[in-house]
Amino acid sequence: MMRKYLIGTLIGFLLAIPLTAFADEITSLIGEKVQAENVVVVNREELPIKAVNINGTTYSPNRAIADALGMDIKFEEQKVIFETKQSTSNNELSEKGGSNLDKSAQLESINRAIESRYDDITRIEYMLQISVPNEGITRDLNEAIDKASQEITELEAERDELQGQLEAEQAALEAEQPAE
Repeated sequence: MMRKYLIGTLIGFLLAIPLTAFADEITSLIGEKVQAENVVVVNREELPIKAVNINGTTYSPNRAIADALGMDIKFEEQKVIFETKQSTSNNELSEKGGSNLDKSAQLESINRAIESRYDDITRIEYMLQISVPNEGITRDLNEAIDKASQEITELEAERDELQGQLEAEQAALEAEQPAE
């Protein structure tokens, strides 16, 4: 577990440091041509989304790398933040001994994950708008949107189920209370 955290932190630093170091030099990539596509390999597995090289700088698909490493990624205050993934699935929680976790906290975690996926879709749609027309990149970005949309649907179903459980437990507690 610590190894994944360390690897994720290292990758986060490696990806974030060059971007912030050259942030002042970048004016805009709109209209720039993709000079090359690079295959991204994580733990000996090739990712479906390629990195691109524009003006001698390689831009990596952070979301795909984070997913391949089993990590969460978020973008806050012009930072790319990699974190170890928190399990939100009821089955995963039970398997990992987390069945006693507070359901309200689980619900909050699911809502944050849903919000994060919506943010991902917004960023990917923006990338589609500003990217140089390239069939491979466009296809990969559309696949990423589809995947995020599917994750949202699954998370919303899980949220609704958990919300129903919470409401049922609350109703049972209220029914047990003697009338005053």
